[in-house]
Amino acid sequence: MPMTDRAFRALALEQPEIIGALLELCAPDLLPPGTKIDVGDVDAPSLVAPPSLEADWVARVGDSVVLHVEAQGYRDDSFVDRLFRYHLGFVLRYPDRQVRSVALWLRRPPRSQRAQRIDRQGVAIQVTPLVLGEVSAALLLSRPETACLAAGADPGEWSVPELCGRVVAAMGQQATERERMLAAALAMSTGRLDAIMEAMKRAEMELPIIEDFVHYGEDRGHKRGLAEGLATGAARGETRGKATAVLSVLRARGLTVDPAEEQRIAGCEDAVQLDEWLRRAATANVVGDVLG
Repeated sequence: MPMTDRAFRALALEQPEIIGALLELCAPDLLPPGTKIDVGDVDAPSLVAPPSLEADWVARVGDSVVLHVEAQGYRDDSFVDRLFRYHLGFVLRYPDRQVRSVALWLRRPPRSQRAQRIDRQGVAIQVTPLVLGEVSAALLLSRPETACLAAGADPGEWSVPELCGRVVAAMGQQATERERMLAAALAMSTGRLDAIMEAMKRAEMELPIIEDFVHYGEDRGHKRGLAEGLATGAARGETRGKATAVLSVLRARGLTVDPAEEQRIAGCEDAVQLDEWLRRAATANVVGDVLG
């Protein structure tokens, strides 16, 4: 799961009022005016009925509505089908409530995946598509709850440093760790990481730990490297795991890795070089900067 999606899910579960505020600003017809969602309204998004599914966020609203928000931080051709299955799963879980699903794109998706209606085998569902990169950053900055989301929104006429400075100012020193992490993850996915980190430093705001982004890749690489190490020898398994970690971080940040670059990374057997690439992958704007 990309860092943007992980950061969104963590924040949405702990601070659901931010999701309510986002939808109030960007999809005002979706819920009744003045709707308030607190932690007690949020349900576990996992569906245990077969097939087992792992959605991002779901909450009860009033006595008759269930709100499902699925965030997507990378291009995935299976997303629409997955959203359809999640929606039907929640219909089964809450037979006495109306399920309303929101597709929250943290990166711009292809036009073909922005459907407001999904039809599968004679069954149709309605979806509210919301593309964060096309939402005005100024709109999100009008509410302190949604300021962290503005890091991935449309800056309009603002420069990137100006946008990030405004995001940090609107978040303020009271910003939670989850808000700071999501702002950094969204900034990372849009090439604004350096600007948001610099703005946080100027404001003397506690910085999200950038190593967390590296550890995300390390976690994924370790699992693969461990399995391969058992089969091919510990040294080779270690480098395979590190190579997987580098590729995981690059893709989690939305950077395009061409076949030649992927082959170079995957074929590298120098653990020290791979460690250096992994550190660069957390902040670089293009893959060329990683490989030097």
